[in-house]
Amino acid sequence: MMTDIIDRTRCERERFDEICRTVMTEEHERNGIGTLSERTLHVILKRYYEPDISLHEQKVGRYVADIKRGSPDGGEIIEIQTRGFSNLRGKLSAFLPEYRVKVVYPIAQTKYITWIDPDSGEMSNRRKSPKRGQIYDFLLELYALRPMLPLDGLSFDLVFLDIDEFKLLTGRSRDRKHFGAERCERIPTALCDILTLSSASDFLAAVPDTLGEEFTSADYAKASKLSKYIVNRALQTLVTVGVIERTGKIKNSFIYKRKVF
Repeated sequence: MMTDIIDRTRCERERFDEICRTVMTEEHERNGIGTLSERTLHVILKRYYEPDISLHEQKVGRYVADIKRGSPDGGEIIEIQTRGFSNLRGKLSAFLPEYRVKVVYPIAQTKYITWIDPDSGEMSNRRKSPKRGQIYDFLLELYALRPMLPLDGLSFDLVFLDIDEFKLLTGRSRDRKHFGAERCERIPTALCDILTLSSASDFLAAVPDTLGEEFTSADYAKASKLSKYIVNRALQTLVTVGVIERTGKIKNSFIYKRKVF
């Protein structure tokens, strides 16, 4: 049983690698060597989730779905959303009455950054970012959908990737790397894992195991190593999706408790 799981995982990673090579080759042939499409990550994920490109960019009402399979009352729509979940509100309202919807959210588990001088085209050495992508990155984005949640028929795939990120030296800081520096491209180099969230219990993955049965926001911050800003939004989101609940207060702090499933 375990061997089958390992083999299947390796097969999926090899398939993802092949899609990356194919898309990058197409982009270079179309745009010229050394130039990159602005949406390479988006294109690769669409190919990974649906190899049949005739099912890509399908008109559904006044919106365009990234991928649409089947007909209403049994069909599925897949949306690749790299950020800005607030932009999904209209689509979800239009799609969900008739289709199941899966939102795919890529997370850079390991990221290497290359800086590009927009004037000379000179590129810096590729450097590994100390930041590692986690499920909490997704919760911060999902916070924008809280007024709509929970929604029947909606699920999420968190796709953890190794990514090469290319950024322009256009910031307002002295080194031009901060305060407005533009990210021009993200190229996935490996598929690490996929976490599917389709029910409230799946969101337990965002509640650290080291926490007790009851905990405060300070406990959550210590266990997750997140800032107060992110912790507050993460906890509000987890309450909304129904994985934790508020049971009381200690001074000015809410007490949270995992729900039993």
